[in-house]
Amino acid sequence: MECRIAGTVITLAVTCAAVSAQTVERDPHGIFGDGQLEVLFEEGFFTEGPAMGPDGLLYFSDITWTSGSGMQAGHIWRLNLASGQAEIFRSPSGMSNGLLFDLEGRLVAALGADFGGRAVVRTDLSTGRSVILAGLYEERRLNSPNDLAIDEQGRVYFTDPRYRGHEPIEQPVMGVYRIDPDGSVTRILDQAGRPNGILVSPDQTTLYVASVEGPAWAGLNVLLAYDLGEDGTVSGRRIFIDFRPDAGPDGMAIDVQGNLYATRPAADPGVYVYSPEGEELAFLRTPALPTNAAFGTGDYSRTLFVTAGTGVYSINTSIEGYNASARKDERPGQTLDPSRQRTVPTSSERTRAYTCRPGRWGTSDNTWLALRGLRPLGLRHTRTRYPVVLEPLGVRASRAIRTLDENRGRQGYPRLHAR
Repeated sequence: MECRIAGTVITLAVTCAAVSAQTVERDPHGIFGDGQLEVLFEEGFFTEGPAMGPDGLLYFSDITWTSGSGMQAGHIWRLNLASGQAEIFRSPSGMSNGLLFDLEGRLVAALGADFGGRAVVRTDLSTGRSVILAGLYEERRLNSPNDLAIDEQGRVYFTDPRYRGHEPIEQPVMGVYRIDPDGSVTRILDQAGRPNGILVSPDQTTLYVASVEGPAWAGLNVLLAYDLGEDGTVSGRRIFIDFRPDAGPDGMAIDVQGNLYATRPAADPGVYVYSPEGEELAFLRTPALPTNAAFGTGDYSRTLFVTAGTGVYSINTSIEGYNASARKDERPGQTLDPSRQRTVPTSSERTRAYTCRPGRWGTSDNTWLALRGLRPLGLRHTRTRYPVVLEPLGVRASRAIRTLDENRGRQGYPRLHAR
């Protein structure tokens, strides 16, 4: 593996390999595919916030706490999964923590304290230019933005606790905020403990907020759930899972069925998978205290990326991950990115390309297509997918597709995704 810093190539001794000492210890439902946790990178200081960009690269934060890193100023790395090469994308990073990509493919970063930016910043990858989305609330500096989530309307939610940093705390609470597309910032929660990880459910009706307080885990170590309104407001606070007296979750990921993948720096550190009802489905032990997790997109939509200690790891899953920014490309009427198109070219504006993966539906394919009022126009085999070109029969069928997809998503069935 190589990394490039200021034009200098440094060869790293890390190779992608299975971590035999860390295994899937509980997985009766077969969540973790082959059960092999692989090392992708292990040259960080304190890794966080994995997020796959529209360029197919994996971005992640490296938080270099100044008290132990020789006053390093933080880094954002990006990793090419095909070549295994990692390079510094940005340094100083503003002590970035959580990362995500918005619906337009722009990088959004939560910048923390300890000589960091204490703001939420968005960067256009095509130009390299950044804008501050949130830095003040009621004319006071934020505490230390920690993690981020986005809904399918483009609203960004972020947590603002404080764990480290010499800077004075100006906000009266450790809150949760929403940034609307018009740029307005609203504090939506002020009683969420020490909020950390945050997620929006695939059906857009639930906001999950993790509260984790250490070092003795004497505080509010729980996973909270709130009803999320169509306008981005929250209500109905409830403790979804109570982890006390052990540690609550740090960062989290979620799959299309609504199962949560919570990284917990607990007595048994690792990734815990919970159903939408709060039942534990699986446990994956990690080689160091885990900090965050995220699903990839495209060919990596069934790969979970985990940051832990100084490293970044990956493991395959049997269920596709949910990603609001990727879902944007799957909505009817969207212009498709040619680089992601894997199907026979469409013959008219009314012809849409859809893909289905082997084994997703089995013998129900034809029935499901018939229910949608679709007829196949062609089939071509590829290494990883079976692309099918289908022709929607009018506007009514298009509306039916959206409705059925939404219903199937809520019921835990696979969707027929537009590409």
